Amino acid sequence: MQTRNLCLLLAMTVALPLGGCGNGKVMEAEVMPVAIVSQMTGDEPAFKEMGHHVINSAEELAALGSAKLAEQEIDFSANSLIVVTVGEQPAAGFWVQITGIQQKGDDVFIQATVNQPDGGEAGDGSHAYAAAVTAKVSGNAILEPTSVTGQAAPN
Repeated sequence: MQTRNLCLLLAMTVALPLGGCGNGKVMEAEVMPVAIVSQMTGDEPAFKEMGHHVINSAEELAALGSAKLAEQEIDFSANSLIVVTVGEQPAAGFWVQITGIQQKGDDVFIQATVNQPDGGEAGDGSHAYAAAVTAKVSGNAILEPTSVTGQAAPN
């Protein structure tokens, strides 16, 4: 009888972690909004390429090459810096704004609105960027852009 109980206990010990609670559902990571502490936008000639970055150290920030962002005082022990760039563009009127950030498991989803001019803008070109200081995040950065045309830049 003790052998049978021991075998049953052993079988349950192995089966419960493998099968979960028996409801057949796979546990998914919860989507968590990430607090945005502050935001900034501007034009930075160092941003020649379109891209997005999650910065978690002063060294990573320095490697980005932005003199304007390097001036920011960021406590990287508690915060991250999320940066979205539109790269070098031929005319004025391009802008980008970070509208939200979520973490789901190992993924950091960055929502942003990107504007391109409707063709009437002139100028020497632009290198628009948006940056947000957030609560600390890490993981695979995934940009989820929304494109608009001919809109005025938000204040």
